[in-house]
Amino acid sequence: MNAPIINEDVRNIAYAYNLCVVTSKQIIDYDDKYYLQKVYNEILNNINLENFPKDIALCDALKSLLTTLGCIDDINDQMTAIEEKYQRQKENAFWSAVPSPSIILAGGNLAGMVLNALLGVGTAFMNYKKNMCSIEEDKIDNTLKLERQRKEALKANRLRLFQSAWQLSTDHPIPDSLRLSENDVDRYNEVLKDPDARRRYERLEDISDRFEAYPPFWFNLGEAAREIYFHSSDEKYKIKALNAFEQFEKIHFIFLRQDIFAASCAISHISLLSPQNDSDKINELMKKAIFFSRDNYDLQQQCVPIALSIGDIETAKFILKRLTNESHSLEINGKLLSLIYNRYDNNKEEYDILVNRIGKENTVSWINIKPRFEIEQFFSNMNNPKYILDFKGGD
Repeated sequence: MNAPIINEDVRNIAYAYNLCVVTSKQIIDYDDKYYLQKVYNEILNNINLENFPKDIALCDALKSLLTTLGCIDDINDQMTAIEEKYQRQKENAFWSAVPSPSIILAGGNLAGMVLNALLGVGTAFMNYKKNMCSIEEDKIDNTLKLERQRKEALKANRLRLFQSAWQLSTDHPIPDSLRLSENDVDRYNEVLKDPDARRRYERLEDISDRFEAYPPFWFNLGEAAREIYFHSSDEKYKIKALNAFEQFEKIHFIFLRQDIFAASCAISHISLLSPQNDSDKINELMKKAIFFSRDNYDLQQQCVPIALSIGDIETAKFILKRLTNESHSLEINGKLLSLIYNRYDNNKEEYDILVNRIGKENTVSWINIKPRFEIEQFFSNMNNPKYILDFKGGD
């Protein structure tokens, strides 16, 4: 039986819904305030509304997700406050229970002083235990109350996601095979933790039919195949990796402004191509990586050697200027940019501005060179043995 032809809009709606399901699972699995805040910002401030599927049920799913994230974040703040209050009360519990020195020293004779001291200590211990019992019960009650709120928020989110899925299936002919369930996501997350690349690839391939509308899956499948290829040089896995990356590109659409998966997939794809034979494809993928990485400077950094490998000095310079302005890895990027100003642009003015901004220690010394030894000429003559020999000789 031939597989039904799936409309692109339907697949995009399914992808957006699946992203909500995966993120909901991450809220449960990663109980970390920083991570939750990061996810919240990436969704709220990162959605490309121009391309976002205009669907009420999908919008409701996203609103539910954002509401849940905000609720969980607020509960985490309250949990922290309860713990801090508990620690303060714990520190003060003993001193609030100890009787004043005047009571301990009352009595007028040595025997009376000793007896009063022992009674005072015994009373203090009993008061301390009583105070601590009350403090701990108060902490447990407040913690349990917040835990109930957390569970209720997660249950409500699951219910709203189900309602959204139901509405989506009513409004659009979305095949059930495109929608991810929580069990699918659990299985997916478990497989991704497998340290054995070959087994991880096989396990991902085994569930690939469930992820037709979730591009990040195909990036991870391709990464597993790429890892096998680089360790074994087995061309079969290079082809598998390329196929997975191409499937990612086929079903991906611009849902988020900054898309780490799209940028990473483009960079990984480039690593399997040849600068000599695939420069046009590398250039296309590099532009995607730069566009989707947005403010992720680590990914932008990886685009610098890619640009240099195909002789695109202008793009490399553009990225390096941005990275140095953001003080990102100055000891490397400053030296590369200063070298380009010297050997490619021969631009002493920009070079001096860069030195004043980031310091001499982060740049290479200016060398007055003859035009034939500038980088532009070097790339043009890099296959000319006589030129290379002359270049190495100095002058």
